[in-house]
Amino acid sequence: PKFQKAPEMMVAILKRVRDAGVRVHVLLAGPRRHWIREELAREGIPFTFVGKTGITGDDFGINILSREKLNRLYNAADLHLVPSRWEGGPQSAMEAAACRIKQLCPPIGVARDILEPAAIFTSAVEAARKILEDVSGGLLDATVEPQFERWKTSHTTDTLVSELQKLYDGLPEQETFRAKVGDVSPNRLAGSLAQFGYTVRRRLKASRPPASVRWNHLAGRDSDLDEVMGWTRKKLEGWNLVFTNSSDAELEVCGWPIHQGHSSCRRLQFVTDRLPIDHILPGATLVVPAVQDLLNIRQREVWNPATVLPVPFRPLEGGSGWFVVEKNDLSASIPVWRSMSAGRPVVYPAGSAYFEQIYWGGMPWNGESSFPPSPIEEDCLACLRAPSDTAAAANLRKLLCL
Repeated sequence: PKFQKAPEMMVAILKRVRDAGVRVHVLLAGPRRHWIREELAREGIPFTFVGKTGITGDDFGINILSREKLNRLYNAADLHLVPSRWEGGPQSAMEAAACRIKQLCPPIGVARDILEPAAIFTSAVEAARKILEDVSGGLLDATVEPQFERWKTSHTTDTLVSELQKLYDGLPEQETFRAKVGDVSPNRLAGSLAQFGYTVRRRLKASRPPASVRWNHLAGRDSDLDEVMGWTRKKLEGWNLVFTNSSDAELEVCGWPIHQGHSSCRRLQFVTDRLPIDHILPGATLVVPAVQDLLNIRQREVWNPATVLPVPFRPLEGGSGWFVVEKNDLSASIPVWRSMSAGRPVVYPAGSAYFEQIYWGGMPWNGESSFPPSPIEEDCLACLRAPSDTAAAANLRKLLCL
């Protein structure tokens, strides 16, 4: 299963609905549905796949359907279900809204802007409960028209053209901006060819890590940061990068800084919540363990460019079952990673950004109701994903090559 799309979460939801005695039939379309088709068949959940079957390899170029067929399929469904961990759209949330189809989706991307609160879910048990309540009492009936109106008001092509035109009309009359606009050919074919050429040149251009690295970290001040920097140093040494104390190094990799002030080379600074605000270096691109950490930095009014790079933290020792983050604790991202590495699902504060770290490996909690009962733990364990060394190293190398 593709990590981003989380089809295992969809299966967990459907199993709960099926086990509650409600008959479901799944309508699937599009390429790369091999895993979920096999899993639904194994679970005995009936489904229809609209596409060519019997293809064991990648069917991406074969099972992409036309917009007209997709439109009919949306309208044939009673409910559109998105199980993804994250999405650039999801475009399907806009398509389902445009077709006036009921839907359930996690709090991701554009779904937050379009969908009603009743159409949002953050766990398999919540999604299954909402499906059952919709079947028995029409829970999602009142969501359809408001979602259609939001799509129609803000997300059609005509609306986007109009709003972008207003944005550009409000820009200052600067010659540099006008020159760039003037370089764009009004001919659609020429513009497409120019974009294609740019893409090809970018892919052919070999990206490489920096030839020389300056190390700037004072060990012993923060054990979590020491662990991050130790892992990073090991990877850099494994790639045979040259370490130097020279000021003309191509890249400076920083943690708890020994040397502060400005630098003439590019800077990456790994940051945890324990790092004092005055130790964040000017001009550095900040690297944080999780999305919640980035929000914490922004709330401290630090506006350096920043990215999230999870690393494989040492597993949490001792304990079993749920790892609970207290209601107002927004600085627990590293203990959360440690618990997930130990195979423990997480209970986290509702409304926090821990969802973007834990995804389906835990449950939100408002601090008032009792902890989730043990059967829910099985769903979370099935979807639990901690950072792997291979994936973290690949992302670090991409960061170095930017």
